[in-house]
Amino acid sequence: MLKALCFVSLAALGLAGTGCKDITKDAEALADRACACRDKHDKACADKVIEDLAALLQENKHASVDEDRVKAAGAKIGTCAIEAGVDSQEMDAKVKPAAE
Repeated sequence: MLKALCFVSLAALGLAGTGCKDITKDAEALADRACACRDKHDKACADKVIEDLAALLQENKHASVDEDRVKAAGAKIGTCAIEAGVDSQEMDAKVKPAAE
């Protein structure tokens, strides 16, 4: 589980670039959604958040971010998604290709 949390945080940091668009708030919104899924014990909801994170990573490879805030959001996404029932290996499989 710790490996998955670290990877989600690092993948989120992989967003850091020199692009014009700052997607820090997008990452934080995903974190809030992931925790709402956890609160409802809704794995399908959390799976959707992970899919949306992968899409955000894929579509914004050169976006700018606030690294500390995005790292925190990534950790929160990972923790809440796992607590909602998402398998850490499934999460890695969805996020890792998008972050490369």
